[in-house]
Amino acid sequence: AHDKMTFYATDPDGDIDRSSSRFGNTYGWISLASTYGSRLASRTNLSIARVTRDRFLETVNVPLDRLFFRVTDKNAFDEFGMKQEWTATLSDNLLFKWGADFRPGATEYTSRSEIVDSTVSAFGVPDLDTVTHAVYVDRNGQSLGVYLSSRMRLLPRVTVELGGRYDRASYSGDADFSPRLGVILQPGPSTFVRAGWGFYRQMQSM
Repeated sequence: AHDKMTFYATDPDGDIDRSSSRFGNTYGWISLASTYGSRLASRTNLSIARVTRDRFLETVNVPLDRLFFRVTDKNAFDEFGMKQEWTATLSDNLLFKWGADFRPGATEYTSRSEIVDSTVSAFGVPDLDTVTHAVYVDRNGQSLGVYLSSRMRLLPRVTVELGGRYDRASYSGDADFSPRLGVILQPGPSTFVRAGWGFYRQMQSM
């Protein structure tokens, strides 16, 4: 998906405002489900993503051929994802699920601004002073999440789910463990009551 916006305006003094912004989002994935007998199965997902954002803004006086200010921003983010999940059904009353989610990525950000300050000297001579600011950031890293959960039927109408997830991001140094607990009650043949508790932490993005 891509979006683009362009703005153009002029006033009686000959000042022209120009701005444009573009946003792009490209994503693709592939999934593979495999079974190994009747009690073991796995699912593998591979994905790739690219997000771009560009912004341009300037004000120019055409008769004087003079630039008042200009701002240029460019941002790009690329990520590759690999996730694999396994499910083992040991019996009708016991099931285990575990997996890992690995996502390396890289981001690049460039920003440049120019501001022209105009003053007039005592002799009537214009003095133009240009101030330029430039920023460039290039970062890369990866995030890794591993998890394990179990589903146990303790009684014919009571099922308990217990699990946890550990996440770590190299680009921020964050590391979190998220425990989770769930209970499923079946008071009737087609009635289920679910209750859950846990921490669902979201890692800081790059």
